[in-house]
Amino acid sequence: NEKMDKITANLRNNKEAFDKTLKAAEKGNPKSQVILGFYYAEDPKNPKSKAETFKWFRKAAEQGEKLGQYGLAACYIAGYGVEENAEEGIKWFRKAADQGEVGSQIQLGVFYLYGDIVEQNGAEAYKWFKKAADQKNPDGMFYVALCHLDGIGVKKNPEEAVKWFRTSAELGNPVAQLQMGTFYAFGEYVKKDEAEAYKWYRKSADQEYSRGLLSVGICHLEGIGVKANFEEANKWFQKIIDQGDPEVITMVGSVYMEKKKYTDGVNCFKLAIKEGNAEAMFLLSGCYFTGLGVELNEAEGLKLVVAAAAKGHERAKEVLQEMQAMMDKEKKEKKEKKD
Repeated sequence: NEKMDKITANLRNNKEAFDKTLKAAEKGNPKSQVILGFYYAEDPKNPKSKAETFKWFRKAAEQGEKLGQYGLAACYIAGYGVEENAEEGIKWFRKAADQGEVGSQIQLGVFYLYGDIVEQNGAEAYKWFKKAADQKNPDGMFYVALCHLDGIGVKKNPEEAVKWFRTSAELGNPVAQLQMGTFYAFGEYVKKDEAEAYKWYRKSADQEYSRGLLSVGICHLEGIGVKANFEEANKWFQKIIDQGDPEVITMVGSVYMEKKKYTDGVNCFKLAIKEGNAEAMFLLSGCYFTGLGVELNEAEGLKLVVAAAAKGHERAKEVLQEMQAMMDKEKKEKKEKKD
């Protein structure tokens, strides 16, 4: 968190402060041990960082320090400074969560929500999310909202979901802000209000959340809650490109293609492909097959479809199967004519 970041930053710039913290940690002070755990975790270039991170988190955790238990759990889950051990990770997350450590409560909820490491259990996921939400944690509130929206571990209740999404959004969760914007943009569970939609999208975007930036860009492009202005939309899309998230850059590319800004769309797809994005590969293949934004080049298009399929892109796999079926059919017809 922000407070811990400030503390560890001070240690990096102040040898006296570091030495004082180290001395206290060596004497068994658990809070100092936790600080050193985070200090080393944030310094991955240091060859001894992993071992030191694990060492100090373990010392703090064994004294019952909940943040130490959280850090130790994360080490076991990621195999950071110790051999990966999901069972140990869950054990220490649970110890920290039982002491009210919200990060651990949310992490346990996520594990149970998606069935990662533990068996999927909606009721257990909701239980841990609710504990975090009851501590006024906006991330916990977001997940409680999600559970009410989809009926995960609790009876489906969109009205209750909107209430929790709104509270989470008001406390600054950018994903909840995006969700509130979407509700108002489409009139889903609330009365449609494009100005309100834009307000929430903008709050999300102002936190540099990539999908919030995308939504604000689309609002400026389509005139949703604001006057339509392509140049203004383009400014927001450029922020996404500067962030470098290939998935969202691909989405921007699709928006450009839809608006017949083919060259811009192709450029986005090419940027995303540098990061190995399969969707961008598939979409750019279509550009080569049709000559939109690039010179027509079926060989290059086929090459990209194959690359996307190799990465598991389902539609690309289907296209290859369809192409193979057509080739087989043509071959059969030629053979029949010859005979």
